[in-house]
Amino acid sequence: RTTRWGPISGGSFSLTGSVAGNVTAEAGSQISGTGTIGGNLAVASLLTPGNSIGTLTVGGNLTLTAGSTLQVEVNDAAQADLLRVTGTVSLGGATLDVVESGTFAGSNPFQYLIIENDLADAVVGTFGTIQNDFAFLTPSVSYTAGTGNDVQLTLTPRATPTPTPTPTPTPTPTPTPTPTPPPIMSGTGLFPTVATTFNQTGSATRLDSLAIDGGDAEAVYMELLFATTPEALIGFDTASGEVYATLLSEQAEAGLGNTRRLLARSHERTGEGWGLWGGVHGRSANVDSDGNAAAADFDTIGAEFGIDYRGPDNGWALGASVRWSSGDLAIDDRLSQADTESWSVGGFLRYGSGLGGLTVAAAADYTSTEADVTRGTRIVDINRTATGSADYTAFSVGGEARYGFGGEDADWAVGPVVSLVHSSVDFDGVAESGAMALNLSGGAASFDLTRVGAGAFLGWRGDSGAIDLSLQYVTGESQFAEVGLALDGAPSVTRGERSPLVDGDGALVGVSGELELGSGWSLFGEARATLGSEQEEVAGTLTLGWAF
Repeated sequence: RTTRWGPISGGSFSLTGSVAGNVTAEAGSQISGTGTIGGNLAVASLLTPGNSIGTLTVGGNLTLTAGSTLQVEVNDAAQADLLRVTGTVSLGGATLDVVESGTFAGSNPFQYLIIENDLADAVVGTFGTIQNDFAFLTPSVSYTAGTGNDVQLTLTPRATPTPTPTPTPTPTPTPTPTPTPPPIMSGTGLFPTVATTFNQTGSATRLDSLAIDGGDAEAVYMELLFATTPEALIGFDTASGEVYATLLSEQAEAGLGNTRRLLARSHERTGEGWGLWGGVHGRSANVDSDGNAAAADFDTIGAEFGIDYRGPDNGWALGASVRWSSGDLAIDDRLSQADTESWSVGGFLRYGSGLGGLTVAAAADYTSTEADVTRGTRIVDINRTATGSADYTAFSVGGEARYGFGGEDADWAVGPVVSLVHSSVDFDGVAESGAMALNLSGGAASFDLTRVGAGAFLGWRGDSGAIDLSLQYVTGESQFAEVGLALDGAPSVTRGERSPLVDGDGALVGVSGELELGSGWSLFGEARATLGSEQEEVAGTLTLGWAF
């Protein structure tokens, strides 16, 4: 037992026992604890009763100044820091700072007694400022709660009616019943009020509609209801499921690349007759965030096998190929990733030598992809992992025309080239598991992408092989893919999520060629890069071929 504390002019002091006499906390200091002050307590600084949640007892009068702050913690068990005062209570325009403690999952933890006044005297003054970090809850204070002169904090969802303000207390108040907050209801449009993007709004709308039925959906709703704004935005982003839209857009881009690969193959081999080839391929791409959807990275490796036929003097060609691909997608800012496996079949047809004069080539590709998605969700302190398997099918077609001006021996040519490629992708839907009410499901969706290019090429063919270089400016409509998704906890509410919006303009650089090894064997290589303001892609293929 401490007999006396002098004025506290700086530093932090925590009381766990008791002190006789008066205590004064001057500006720049902090007083906290769960003990007992026998005399008066005057505070001009920070007062934080409890060590975590607890009770501080004042045997005399409590006086707060306009420059002081009373900080109280609240939790989901209807518990809060408490000041128990035997004497009078004067608030003096002080600041009330409400801080969350622990995880909120209760059904109605919205009323908290924060000052218990044992005397009959009314509370003098009010709090000048009430501040809290909760994104969706509005604090209000009653100064006539309990026996008529206790101070009670009420947290009310902003989208629901608030209790009628209590009249200014009189010197001899008559106790009145404490207003009871209305029951919590979902689907009020509360959560979307904090969202700042299209995808966040869709995600927030689904979360706002979670069923209040005593089950897991309600637990998630209540957790989000007591979120701060930064916590709410993280929850919206990670619960959005935009990975499925990003995959849809990515499959369209990959389809364009597969078609361009086949067009390049039409120019790789020299000679006449049949040829077989097989080898490996790889692709790395990334797309920037557009301020709505997050940035994403893609990497793919695989194998390719094909057969083709070259006409007399290589004046025409046709071929077909099959390829297998294994890839991964990562969206770090959404805690999302996907492992993909694809099978593709395609073919090409070329008329013209590819050097002097007019050459026209066409190609088509069909790809089926299965994506195993892992999606982390973070709703304040609720962390879960959802998994889902999604199927995508892409059909892509393309064409190229070039006109070559060659040298006297006609083994090289240079000239203009134009191209057109189109990809159409279908998403078969998804049904996740593992995250309970936060699992997502979605129906079918589709996405089309078209790019037009124009530029120049340089080609050469000789006894040792061939090489073909091209540079094109490509353009097309800036587009995003969109899929509709619903939460298992709110299955009737479907909202769209979008992929990043990608500028259709950029540069396409391509090189392909053949190195003769003898005895009908050749080494083939092809590489291309697409460089845009918001997206980059580098891809290549290395194959070994045999002509017969």
